[in-house]
Amino acid sequence: MKPFYLFEALRKPFVGEPMAPAINLLFWRLVMRLALQEDANTYRDRDGIVHDFHAPFHGLAGAWRLMSVLRWGDPAEVLASMPERAY
Repeated sequence: MKPFYLFEALRKPFVGEPMAPAINLLFWRLVMRLALQEDANTYRDRDGIVHDFHAPFHGLAGAWRLMSVLRWGDPAEVLASMPERAY
């Protein structure tokens, strides 16, 4: 999975903070579901995977948590260390 291109904006000081909630919402509501569309057997499976992975990054504080995680490294490396599937 390639990193979402807007993650780069989250890594920039003074730019990432105001953009974090919108990028977080867009990423979890659209991008992750599209990325898992071919891998999950059903929409219910896909939504369950996204829900489980999204839980620590839920809400306004979660958007900033995602931003801070991504700021500490290259998004490809940060996301590569996370498991691909939650089965």
